[in-house]
Parts: sequence; structure tokens; C-alpha cells
Amino acid sequence: MNKSCIVGRLTADPNVRQVGERNVAEFSVAVNRFKKDEADFFTVKAWGKTADFCANYLSKGRLVSVDGRMESRKYEKDGRTVTVCRYRDWE
Repeated sequence: MNKSCIVGRLTADPNVRQVGERNVAEFSVAVNRFKKDEADFFTVKAWGKTADFCANYLSKGRLVSVDGRMESRKYEKDGRTVTVCRYRDWE
């Protein structure tokens, strides 16, 4: 089972675009590491009505909790293998 929950602050306003007939909102969430002055950054994609909610109510600096699943993919760039992880809401 692939289920995760993150709590952090938005690094910028959500970017909303239309894919086919559905809206998709993409934004980055900064999550502080426990007892350290470091943060991890997660890219989040929300679809449909959740994307509409994000566009209307979320903005840079807002504290959010996201429940969804992690996805990863690999590709080649300049002779190196790059791994990208992103966070998606439940569709």
C-alpha cells in the first residue's frame, strides 16, 4: 500500500492548468525535518475538485496537510540518471 501524509508550508501559490476536461493544481510543500534546520520539498499534484479547492484557498506560506501517494520515475539527462518523486492526491 502506498499511502503518505505530509504537513508543511507552500513555497508558492498553486499553479493550476487544465488537462483534458480536468483541472490539475501543482505546488511545492516544504516539510521541516524533526529538530533540524533543514527541510524536504515535495511536489504535489491535485486533480479535479481538489485542484479547484487548492486554487481557491491555498497560497504561498499556508500550512497544509496532504494525504495521498508517492510516485517516482527515472529518466536520462546529460548522461546521468535522474530520479523524480512527486506526491499525488487520491483520484
